[in-house]
Amino acid sequence: MKFQKSKLFIACTLICLFLSPAAYSQDWEEMTSPTSESLRDVDGVSSSDVYAVGLKGTVIHYNGSSWSEIETSIDDNLQTVFAASASSIYVAGFNGRIMRYTGSNWSSILSNTTIDLNGIWTDSAESEVFAVGDNGKVLGCTQSSCNNISSGTTNALRGVWGTSTSNVYAVGDKGTILHYDGSNWSEMESNTTEDLNDIWGDSSDNIFAVGSGGTIVRFGGTSWTRMGVATAKEFAGIGGTSSPNVYAVGETGKLFQYESPDWSEMESGTIENLKGVYVDTLGTAFAVGNKGTILKKEPATGPENNSPTASFTATISSDDKSKVLVDASESSDAEDSADLLEVRWDWENDGSWDTQYSTTKLTSYTYEASGTYVIKLEVKDTQGATGSTTREVVISTVTEPECPVGTVLGQDDPRLEAFKIFRDDFLSQTQMGRALIGMYYDNAELVNGIILNNPAVASILQKCVESISPVIEAAVE
Repeated sequence: MKFQKSKLFIACTLICLFLSPAAYSQDWEEMTSPTSESLRDVDGVSSSDVYAVGLKGTVIHYNGSSWSEIETSIDDNLQTVFAASASSIYVAGFNGRIMRYTGSNWSSILSNTTIDLNGIWTDSAESEVFAVGDNGKVLGCTQSSCNNISSGTTNALRGVWGTSTSNVYAVGDKGTILHYDGSNWSEMESNTTEDLNDIWGDSSDNIFAVGSGGTIVRFGGTSWTRMGVATAKEFAGIGGTSSPNVYAVGETGKLFQYESPDWSEMESGTIENLKGVYVDTLGTAFAVGNKGTILKKEPATGPENNSPTASFTATISSDDKSKVLVDASESSDAEDSADLLEVRWDWENDGSWDTQYSTTKLTSYTYEASGTYVIKLEVKDTQGATGSTTREVVISTVTEPECPVGTVLGQDDPRLEAFKIFRDDFLSQTQMGRALIGMYYDNAELVNGIILNNPAVASILQKCVESISPVIEAAVE
């Protein structure tokens, strides 16, 4: 009898342990919501500046400590939100409704349609705002009004995302995926017939779309392929920064995390349908859904992630003096290998990035005018940490006079190539070296005249050049 009581005591203790909050760890925790209206999308600028939208014109804002409602004075259901910046938040929804919020005031954007809109996106410069909706509707908008753009489909479009206004993607019903090249929309092979509800990517060759039947398809730069996910539930939203901070959300609280190359299910702690997800650059994630549900996930704690070290060379092309060749291959990171690091470039260091993040470290740029330019490189690791550096280059689109060393040795002398390499790869990399190069070519015509008209001077210069030639050749080997 005592033995049976002991077994019963042990069984009860184990059950209590397994059911206790301390023993049952959730990946996400529910936040206090200021609304009971169903939320349809979420986006933000940072973990302390997040917006969510939903039914009956609901807009709520998170300031880093609590959520609060923002008055919109409309009753239309809002389906989508995109935070271009802290002072430029776009929302769209039923009956062609599009609005922009500055952080203090709302303004309406004339959409010229009553069709329900489901997705909205713009580039960092907000040069054009794209909105998509039912019946294949695609709009190209300014901050005041929109024009209709022919999409070539009548299928409902559910989401839109891009890397620039000439590289935009839209997804929708029956596996529809469209691509915009800056002039026209064209249909892509999606390799699925399931309805697609949302699209997001972290670069032009790493894009995801999610939809019904547990569908996730990925674009790797050339084609879309279907990914294996262990659920048949419908996915409604996807968002992130980069692996492993990428999440797909859907029916009955389904929530999956992407850690390249696989998806795995996480415990969300809710059975409500989830509709949208946003992740800030440091990995703090927010998911929203029915009945005002809001979930939050803090970044995983672990070893401190060090920022990558940005490093690059910049060489003026010997064939085209207006072109600079840059190489960021020497950039490094304490945690990630160099091939995983992503880079982007600002060719004039004017605060506007001229390229998207890419793992390609070698590229070039051609300047339109002569001048001194500062190139900025930013490197990002897989955890979202960044490092940057700059380098100055002098561009001359003016045809150079004949090199005096070539006049002395002869333009066909093979030793001349070593002098050119020394100029381009060594002297041009320092401010003093660039000044010497400028002085050299500014006076080249005068020196060439002296050499050609004074044999004695030419003879002395030839001996000087021939004496330093072995040193130059050794330096560039």
